Amino acid sequence: MLYFGKDTTSARKALDIIKFYKFTHQCFVGRPNAPMQYFLCNGKSPTGAYPGEDAIGFNPSAVVAKKVGTSWKIAEGDNWLMDFASNEANALKALAVIQKYGFNKICFVSRPNPSMMYFRR
Repeated sequence: MLYFGKDTTSARKALDIIKFYKFTHQCFVGRPNAPMQYFLCNGKSPTGAYPGEDAIGFNPSAVVAKKVGTSWKIAEGDNWLMDFASNEANALKALAVIQKYGFNKICFVSRPNPSMMYFRR
């Protein structure tokens, strides 16, 4: 499901997060090397804050898919949340997922280069 290499601390934290939210589905937009990974709880967005989580809030109604140079980004104003390179279709799919589930937080385990990313409300 997730790879943490020798980083057992982050792996344990990820397991705690999975148990905390009771994730039932791991989903991806764009594979292989998906730029967006998200989890659901019985088909719904996870809610509530995991204690001490690394989260960035955003307004889902203000998020757009836009082309910046040659890359498609999911952005809120000048704040880029995700980069889909030249793949417009995946950027549009990611935008639809964010809006469908009402995600308003993007959360990370072990930044930079997080081994786990998840969204919640």
